[in-house]
Amino acid sequence: MARKRKGNRAGDQRQATATQAQGPPPGPAQGPPPGPAQGPPPAQAQGGHPQERRGTGGDELLPPRKKINRGSGDSNAEKGEPSVKNRTGPLFSIGHCHGLSARHAMQLSSLASLITSNKGEIKLTDDPNDVLHDKESSCGVYMQWCKQSDSIFIRISSAEMKTVIEMELLAVCKDELMEKEALVPLLAFSQEFDADDKWAATKLLLQEVFGSRDARVDDANYIYAFTRISQKIHIQTFKINIKKNGGHHGFDLVKRGPSFVLKPEKFSDSNGDRVFLDQHRFLMDKGTENVDLSFSAVIHNSSGLSHVPHHINELRLDIFLPTPPDTTEWEGYTMTAVEFFTRYHAYKRTHVPGTGPPPEAYNAKNPKEAITGVDVRMYNHLCRPFQMFGRSCIVCCEEAFAKQTCYENIELENLFFRGKKLKILGAKLVNYTVAKAEANLRQVAAVISDLLRKLGLRQGNFPHDLENCLDLLKGKNPLDKLEQSKNHVCWMDRLDKILMFEDIFDEFEKMTPAEKLEAGKNFPKFGHLQLMVARNWLMRDCSSYRLPTNREQLNELRKRKRKELSGLFLTDHDANADKLFTIQKCFKTPRNAFQHLTASAAKLLIGNLSREVVEFVVSSEFTKVYMRAQEGVTRVYANRIPQTTLDNERSKFSRFGRYFQAPEGIQFKDNDKK
Repeated sequence: MARKRKGNRAGDQRQATATQAQGPPPGPAQGPPPGPAQGPPPAQAQGGHPQERRGTGGDELLPPRKKINRGSGDSNAEKGEPSVKNRTGPLFSIGHCHGLSARHAMQLSSLASLITSNKGEIKLTDDPNDVLHDKESSCGVYMQWCKQSDSIFIRISSAEMKTVIEMELLAVCKDELMEKEALVPLLAFSQEFDADDKWAATKLLLQEVFGSRDARVDDANYIYAFTRISQKIHIQTFKINIKKNGGHHGFDLVKRGPSFVLKPEKFSDSNGDRVFLDQHRFLMDKGTENVDLSFSAVIHNSSGLSHVPHHINELRLDIFLPTPPDTTEWEGYTMTAVEFFTRYHAYKRTHVPGTGPPPEAYNAKNPKEAITGVDVRMYNHLCRPFQMFGRSCIVCCEEAFAKQTCYENIELENLFFRGKKLKILGAKLVNYTVAKAEANLRQVAAVISDLLRKLGLRQGNFPHDLENCLDLLKGKNPLDKLEQSKNHVCWMDRLDKILMFEDIFDEFEKMTPAEKLEAGKNFPKFGHLQLMVARNWLMRDCSSYRLPTNREQLNELRKRKRKELSGLFLTDHDANADKLFTIQKCFKTPRNAFQHLTASAAKLLIGNLSREVVEFVVSSEFTKVYMRAQEGVTRVYANRIPQTTLDNERSKFSRFGRYFQAPEGIQFKDNDKK
């Protein structure tokens, strides 16, 4: 396994191998960290290599009484300026922006715990310069949430090097604080880490920030490993355990402490700003599907574990350290679902326009048609961010099922966002079975309900359409209703609901009387429909035939309509005619409201209403009609015999997928944000 590299002296070269059993998958930059890697302790330093005798203490791994060389001296002292080491106050300034979650602040503390030099209290400021260019500090570390990209960035500065490097925090495998002991770390960098000037400067800056000042090599008790893979830096920490075997000294490494994945984005110095480019994006061979993006050679030992060669400058030693865990699927998912809804509204409780007393000017102008006795109604409705969240949970399950896998268990702690994209992370994947897939859908329903309750909405106050969708997920055979629950009207934006309802209304109008009865068999009864219209004075003029308020007149109207419609049926003439009359009213009333409510509002002297407000008025009263129409019309096409190609397409709930945008294309409104 020994491998010489250019620039190493053969007499000084050593190799040691530390093996580490693979642990659980790494945690994302924002998630609750998984436990430490479990498994057998790392193997002892590999024997069979000659050990150079240094000093008088016999064969030793670490040379005695040698100070760690951290650079080329203090440039400020050469210029006659006071050395940064002699300045008063902390040598390191650390801070973060306002609005950062407590968990991300903890991750900054974990990163800061690796720094051995004197540190000040963590500052809370929105101006990075307060930290990065603090005149009393030699270095600065600043964490900031970028609202535009919804990412977490860490900036590190050096007053001595006059350098600032900005890195994106992609993932945090563990965010525990280092033990309260005197840290004396050795820094190990993977081969080819400093392949160009920007990466060489990055290496120098990391050495300045994380190296131990004025420490002796033989006191070293940790190794900080900086492994460059493609354009990412994996930071791992290992505890050094010295072992004696007869007259020989060896050591093994135990993985301990925090672990991070960073991606350098921008390098700033006296020459200006330079961007780190991923060269592989421009060198990809068109005929190549898989490209090795690692700059480091990877060695495999007899156990099958892979190792990456690193070099420790202080010892002129090559050491093979375990390959960092693959964090690809976690990277960039920097926000938990709970944190997401600290920034966006999940639901709102809103006064329904058209309820409560109308404008005084209207009753004064029309005393004979004065509106009285309409109670104020409040309506709980889902906001756009939560609609996107709920549907994305179902989509994540569907994607896993398509790969013939399921999740062992899904909990709220497994849901993470990158921008508006949701992923289920940290949940173990198992082989697909129908029972496990149905269990996953029921777990999604529980997660959605639990999150709403955490955010303050009681179960009994959930919107009716959401309750219906959750019943589909929790009920019998939820896998058969996956498309229906995924494309349910409860997840639709307000304007998309209008388009959907108008489309299925046009289809309803072309159905036979028997099919109309089937499409609307679960619609509200006539008395309830009358109540929905009567309790909202904006809706009264939008009823399809302007239902009379007088009971006798209403009964006369129903008799006339029954007579007109009874001839359409061969049996149960009057009963079917009454049902069809009610179903037609249920379809036409909200549809007419979409078209005429603005004119009605102007007539009532309250001004024009936007289509979104119109939809809110209608949906607050006709939520059940929406969802029953969606499922009823689809059921009619599924039962048609014979079935045309168009009938077959309309018999699937997947057709309603066209009313949804991909999460990346959804635009939240200002009132969606807290």
